Amino acid sequence: MDPYLEQTWGDVHARLIMYAADSLRRQLPTGLVARTQERVVLEHEDVRLRDLVPDINLRWRPPTSSASGWSLPDDGGVALEEPLKVAEPVRTYRAQGIEITEGYVEIIDLSGGKVVTIIEVLSPTYKNSGQGSKVYREKRNDILDSDVNLVEIDLLRSGQSVLPAIGLEEVEEQGHLYEVLISQMEKTGKRRFDLYALPLRKRLPNLPIPLRIGEEPVILNLQSVFELCYENGSYEQTVDYSRQPVPPLSATDAAWAGELLKARGIR
Repeated sequence: MDPYLEQTWGDVHARLIMYAADSLRRQLPTGLVARTQERVVLEHEDVRLRDLVPDINLRWRPPTSSASGWSLPDDGGVALEEPLKVAEPVRTYRAQGIEITEGYVEIIDLSGGKVVTIIEVLSPTYKNSGQGSKVYREKRNDILDSDVNLVEIDLLRSGQSVLPAIGLEEVEEQGHLYEVLISQMEKTGKRRFDLYALPLRKRLPNLPIPLRIGEEPVILNLQSVFELCYENGSYEQTVDYSRQPVPPLSATDAAWAGELLKARGIR
């Protein structure tokens, strides 16, 4: 893991979600699919953070032809009629705040549309000390009260941990900076919790992603997904490696990271 990437986590987070879904899609057994989903977290001083799922996402696409600009394909659609002139709609409430879009992965059973597993890559929104963390904990509680498997990947050193306190003291004492928690439903109807501690200086692990009860998990090669994210994001060209990352590393980790950066000609 590269601790400097917290500088540009929004882009990193989006890529990790997409590439993880693509990696899993090729391994899933018949009847299961991996989908990326989005929720919009709305923060307002008078309204608690809440999850909003947008009906439509609009994306700008560059022109396909520089000669004639761009246009919609001529598919025989009906031309628009002249619009009616209407008064401005009555404004009952105007939210003042910031909308933050957070992505995640769902593994879905096509036979009934049931969500089997949710994979979350934690973001600063969920690890801050305000409402974002509360909303995430509530959402997690809803999942844990169901029979959906949950995989939580925390690759951020900043913010407050939202993972269970049990086992984290040992993790911190061993100098592990990142964690993964896998919550899996078993045949007994109970949940099994596996906490993985990830050190900075080792490669990211292969994660067993649980599926339907009785099925073998599929493997998410987290290191491979991260490397694809790093390459396609061109972070080596855009991230400032001349200084300490934020939050700063310990003296020993900073020295280790410095030697790696010098060897690669980045610093």
